[in-house]
Amino acid sequence: VRPATRPERPELVQPVDEEARIEELIAAAARDIRASRLTLPAGNNAVEKYKKILELSPNHPAAVEGLRTVAEKYISLATTALAAGQLKKAERHLELAQNLQPRMPEIDQLQNSIAARKQQQREQQARRLREAQKQTEKETRLLRKKETEHKTKQAGLDKSCIQRCEDQHQACLNEMQTRTGSRNCQSRAEKECEQERQACLNDPQVYILFGEFGAAAECNGRWDECAKRQALLCKEQSGTTTSACDASFETCEENCR
Repeated sequence: VRPATRPERPELVQPVDEEARIEELIAAAARDIRASRLTLPAGNNAVEKYKKILELSPNHPAAVEGLRTVAEKYISLATTALAAGQLKKAERHLELAQNLQPRMPEIDQLQNSIAARKQQQREQQARRLREAQKQTEKETRLLRKKETEHKTKQAGLDKSCIQRCEDQHQACLNEMQTRTGSRNCQSRAEKECEQERQACLNDPQVYILFGEFGAAAECNGRWDECAKRQALLCKEQSGTTTSACDASFETCEENCR
């Protein structure tokens, strides 16, 4: 009589099943990477599968290398976003890469590049806002000059006297701007315009309408419009404080008659 066959012990079968499960997860994670399912959607992405492998087999080389590959993908995406001027997007991709591979030297390099680009953008935006304000002030001065020339021509006023009145008026305005803190208005305007630009960059509809590179140009254009609008608001806000300068000018002009 043949002896009864002993059933296989589960502990002897488990490693084989575990190895098959790991191979299945490695293949599935590779498909996720090709389909750009890196960390999303939840429950079906490469990172979750690689972490599951590490739970089954700590330090498994395929999982370790897979997580590094995903981090490199995010670094590449961050680099592309940075080149397009999409700093918020670049920071999000870089943060995901850092969560996976915090010690990669490329991360520090990109962080420095993003910080430098932010500073450059702030300087450019401040310069554009100053230019918009100067243009508004220039247009106002030209309008006042034309009005004055017309009055001078009509009333036969002394041109040199009128010029002195204009010079005094401009000096008064400059002093008032310093006293009333027009720079604070400019700083607030820069912040509001930057918020408007970032909202534009983060709006998916903008990318649908203008494409990736066209979206950056569109959002920068919106910043310029905002700068002009804010320059006018700053000027209007300072209008109440410059009434004394206007009254002084009118008195000076009357004395030229």
